[in-house]
Amino acid sequence: MSQKKHNVADFSSGEAFSSVPSPEEQSNIISQLSFSYLTSLTKIAVDRPIEYDDLHPLRESFRSKTLINNVEESWKKQESKAKEKNDHALLKGKQGKIEKPSILFALWDSFKSSLVFSFFQKLIHDIILFFKPYAIKSMVSIITDIHSGNNTRRTYILAGILVLLIFILPFIQTVALQSYFRNTFNLSFTVKSSLSGLIFKKLLRISETVRQRASSGNIVNLMFTDSQYMGNLALQLHQFWSMPFQLVVGIVLLLINLGIPALAGIGVIVLFIPIQSVVTNKLARHTRDMMKKNDERVRTVNEVLSGIRMIKSSGYETEMIEKISKSREIQSKVLYKVQLYKQLQVFMMDISPILVCGVSFLMYALIEGNTLSPDVAFASVSLFDILWFPIMFVPRIISISVEARTASSRMAVFMELEEVEKGVKREKISKGRSSDPKHSLSTTDSADSSIVSTGGSSSGRQEIVTIGSGCGDASGSLCFARLDDRSDPSRVFVN
Repeated sequence: MSQKKHNVADFSSGEAFSSVPSPEEQSNIISQLSFSYLTSLTKIAVDRPIEYDDLHPLRESFRSKTLINNVEESWKKQESKAKEKNDHALLKGKQGKIEKPSILFALWDSFKSSLVFSFFQKLIHDIILFFKPYAIKSMVSIITDIHSGNNTRRTYILAGILVLLIFILPFIQTVALQSYFRNTFNLSFTVKSSLSGLIFKKLLRISETVRQRASSGNIVNLMFTDSQYMGNLALQLHQFWSMPFQLVVGIVLLLINLGIPALAGIGVIVLFIPIQSVVTNKLARHTRDMMKKNDERVRTVNEVLSGIRMIKSSGYETEMIEKISKSREIQSKVLYKVQLYKQLQVFMMDISPILVCGVSFLMYALIEGNTLSPDVAFASVSLFDILWFPIMFVPRIISISVEARTASSRMAVFMELEEVEKGVKREKISKGRSSDPKHSLSTTDSADSSIVSTGGSSSGRQEIVTIGSGCGDASGSLCFARLDDRSDPSRVFVN
C-alpha cells in the first residue's frame, strides 16, 4: 500500500485541510483495536526516518478549531447555569455561597463520550486481572490431582476449559488495555490543547485594563503548566475508581485465600507508603536543586566562552577554571544525592514484595497452623502483586488531584475576566503615512465631554486628536486606556 504524501501547503486553508481524510476515521473497529491503519506508516519507518509529509492528517475531532469551539461552548453553558442559580438564589433572598462555573464540568460535557468508553475498557481489564490468581490456583490443583491418581474425565475437561480461558481472557485484557491507553492519551493531549487554545482565545477578548492585572508569566503558566496538570488528570482519571476497586476485591480474595494472616502482608504494604512518599519527595527536591546547579554551571561556561578573549588577555584563566570546577563539584554532590535516593527507591520496590509475602506466609503458618500448599502460595503472591500498584500509586494520585484542582480554579478565575464588548470596531488604515485627521482616533459620543490630552495638547467632544510619538513612548497604552475608560465602548471607533 503506497502512502500518499501531502505538503504543508495543502493545509494552508481550512478547506484543503478538511478534504484530506484521516486513515483512523476510515478504519473499522478491528483496524482500530489492532492499530492496523498504521501499517503503511510503519513500513516507511523500516526503510527510512519518518518525515512530516509521511504523517497522517489529524482526525476532525482532534483539530484545534473543533476542540476549542467544543470546550468554549461547554464553558458558556457552565456560565449560564451558574448565573441562573445565582439569580434564582437572589430572587429568593438567599445569601449563600456564590455559584461559580467549573472548568472540570465543562471538560466533562465536552469529552464525556470518550470518558465513558474508556471506563468500560478499564473495567474489563480490572475484572480479568483477578482471573490470573485463580487460574494459577486451579492449574496447580489440577496438576496435583493428576499426579495423585485422580485423573478422571471431569479433571481433563476442567483442564481444557482452563487452558482455553488462559488464552482468551488475557487476549481480551490486552486489547482492552491497549485501547484504553490509546483513548486516555488522546484525551490527555486534547484536553491540554483545548485549554491552551481557550486561554489564548480569551486573552484576545479581554480589555487592556484587565490584561494589565494578568501578568504574562501567569498567562504562560495557564496555557502550558496548568493545562498540562489538567491533561495529567485526564490521563489518570479512571484510577480514582479503579484503585479502590482493585484494593477492595484484592483484599477480599486474599482474606478468602489466606484468612486473617493476609492482613499482616497488607499492613506491610501500607507501612511502605509513607516511607516511599518521603523518599520520593527528597528525590524531587534534590532533582530540582540539580537542575538549578546545572543551569548555573552552563551559564558560567557560556559567560567564559563569550568573554574568552578578555580572559586570555587579562590572564584570568586560572580563576575561571577554578570557578567552573567549583560549579561542577557542587553539581556532582547534588547528583550523588539524586542517584542515592533513586537507588533507595529501587531497593524498596524490590525488597517490599519479598517482605510482604514472607510476613504473610509466616503468620499463616504460625497462627493458622496450616501447611502452606503450592496453590495457596502462588495465588497469594499473584494477589499481593495486584495490590501493590494501587497502594503505591496513592501519593501520585493525590498529587495529581491537588494540582488539577488548583489549575482548574486558576483557569476559572481567568475565564471570568471582563471582556471588551462586541461593539468596538476596528477598520483598516489606508496605506502610507499621513497626518490626515481621519487616520486618527475619533469619537462619536456627543454626550461625552471628556478630554484626551498628550504632550500638552487636548481635545474636547466631537474633536479629533492625533497622537504622534516615537516607538516605546506608550502612545498605544494611552489609546487603549482611553477606550477602556469610556462608558460605552460600542461608540468608539479606531480608524
